[in-house]
Amino acid sequence: MPVPKRKSPIPDHNVLDLRRMWEEADEEPKRHWPHLGQWLARGPRRRYHQPSIAKHDWVRWRREVGKFFIPWLGLLIVVSAMFGVRQFHQFLQSVERPAASGFQALRAGGTALSQFHDEEARQAFTFASERFSSAAEILQRPWLHWIARWPRLPLIGAPYRSATAALRAGQSLAAAGSTLSDLLKNAPAGQPAVTVESSGYMHGSIGVLTSLLQKPDQFQSGVGHLVAAASAAEEIRPQDVPGAYRDELVMFQRLSSAVIGSHQRLSDMVQLLSGIFFAATPKEYLVVFQNNDELRATGGFPGTFLLVQFDRGTFKVLDAPGTGPYSLSDQIPKNMRPPQPILAVGSSWAFQDTTWFLDVPTSASFMLNFYEQARGFEPDGVIFLTPQIVETLLKITGPIGMPNYGVSVTADNFVAATEDQVEFHYDKAVNKPKQFLLDMMPALIGELSHLGGQQGFQAAASVIEQADEANLLFYSRDQKTEQAASSLAWAGDIGKPMGDFLAVTDSNLGGGKTDRVIQETISTNINLQPATIEHTVTIIRHHQGDPNNTLQNFTNRDFIRVYAPANATLTDISGESVPPDGFFFAPAPGTATPATLTAAEGQELLDPNRGIRVTHESGKTVFGAWSILPLGQQQTITFRYTTPRNPDIKSASYTLDWQKQPGAPTRTWTLAVTPPTGNSFATVEPASLAQAKGSTLTFKTDSQFSQTFGFVLKK
Repeated sequence: MPVPKRKSPIPDHNVLDLRRMWEEADEEPKRHWPHLGQWLARGPRRRYHQPSIAKHDWVRWRREVGKFFIPWLGLLIVVSAMFGVRQFHQFLQSVERPAASGFQALRAGGTALSQFHDEEARQAFTFASERFSSAAEILQRPWLHWIARWPRLPLIGAPYRSATAALRAGQSLAAAGSTLSDLLKNAPAGQPAVTVESSGYMHGSIGVLTSLLQKPDQFQSGVGHLVAAASAAEEIRPQDVPGAYRDELVMFQRLSSAVIGSHQRLSDMVQLLSGIFFAATPKEYLVVFQNNDELRATGGFPGTFLLVQFDRGTFKVLDAPGTGPYSLSDQIPKNMRPPQPILAVGSSWAFQDTTWFLDVPTSASFMLNFYEQARGFEPDGVIFLTPQIVETLLKITGPIGMPNYGVSVTADNFVAATEDQVEFHYDKAVNKPKQFLLDMMPALIGELSHLGGQQGFQAAASVIEQADEANLLFYSRDQKTEQAASSLAWAGDIGKPMGDFLAVTDSNLGGGKTDRVIQETISTNINLQPATIEHTVTIIRHHQGDPNNTLQNFTNRDFIRVYAPANATLTDISGESVPPDGFFFAPAPGTATPATLTAAEGQELLDPNRGIRVTHESGKTVFGAWSILPLGQQQTITFRYTTPRNPDIKSASYTLDWQKQPGAPTRTWTLAVTPPTGNSFATVEPASLAQAKGSTLTFKTDSQFSQTFGFVLKK
């Protein structure tokens, strides 16, 4: 039975009827112009000159045709798009097959490379390059050029961009892998990383670095490919990547930003490593372990050090005293008067107190000079590191057993275990309290040398991240090496910004192992005036040590310094501790302030009644005061000072460089800025850390890295 037709829900006037339309068009002019016949006799060309009629007919034609064609045109576009998207995604699957085999070959090449199977790695990387090239050829087909021209097309633009970026990243990684395979052809795969002689001294090889640094130009080429791979990987959306590779992509994106960065950054790394580990002549560096549980300006108390000779990829420990810096005390003349606050711990200047200056090159120079006085020669540089770097590496290697000491060292107990052995459980007869750390280092280096490719990459990333956080710092007397460290921001030198500057340092002087249990927040208020800038730096400290912990229940004795621009003028310091009578040692007889110290600190202004001190270091004015904080108590210290508005900078802009103290535990740091009356904030950087409330702009950070803050004012 035939199905009866349903009446169309569309009104008749929406149905296209060209015949009726033309009839109506003929009749309508007759109603408006009785003399139509005369008008028609003039010929059709005159009709063009009747705008009302021409416009009327065109509007009706467009309306009627639109009623019919627009819905069908929309449907046609949707259907075509659906078909095109489906065809496009099927096409991407054809690209995925060779790309997937290319990434599998990359995996195999990386595994072979980590095992020093250079020929196997080279073959895998060559195959990977070929597969990526095949996939790239598919994406270069002519009909895809329109996607390349309009890459933000919905549904297909993003997958296309991810696909092309993934292939570029794969090709660059394959090229980098091939280069590294050639460089590692003769790497000493079976050679142990560290050998400990019966005498206790260590030597070893950094074989992989040796092979890489033997041909710096070729290594730089490989570096360039890695940078290109990292840049391409940033353009890949994880959701566009097959699930089997997604986690690896995310990890590579996260780590490559820290490990690789820019080409200049990697070039500086190569220069730094070459200058230290693979110089033309042997180089000797002090490797100083600083305990940031007892903070000093460069990262912590230098309780343990090694003198290490690096000779074209090998190293040898030449000096590793079990008593640390105290082994040098009898060999250094006691005729140098220290910076005044150091008299709180001794009557003369000692090796362990040379890291007084926030500017690491200055502190390192004093340390090398003191070592020369003790040993008769000056090493080529200093490498400073703090416990954070060891803790980070232990998270990757896992626990390290120390059976001779009855302890297993982990990332969580490293500091506590080391302090326990150094302070209480060392062999009193042998009297080498630092030996525990000296024995642990070869075990840690050995574990690191056996890490696989992915873990090795994570370890390298961790070391670089710690250097970026100023927990690993380098000083070299070689100008090119020092310049590379400075370019990487790994030299710890005080910056010379054109704008404002601020740094806050803590120096624990006789306050026990307490700085890791001091909760400290720093709030800075900047009030911009037409001619001056008013600064208020408020430091709140809370001693949260465990009363049952022998090392934490000490009173924290901290000399706090605020580093400000050279033209800063102190207004007031409030809330500071006043050192009691007998707090300081009397200077040892015959001591004098060395000329090098006077040059480093400039003219000293000292208020002996309050312990407040003003000096000038590295082009900065430095205000200092004491914080003597018993267990469980809290203290608020406020520094107020002014600086003139910088005439070299447009009055509408302002920048402040905040420099983190090396080794300092994570702390909350806040900057609040009040603009001049009638001004507001136009541009703010970094915007992610900024929050505006009323007329005040506030920045807040966890202080892991040094930061630059800035804004532009508008009226």
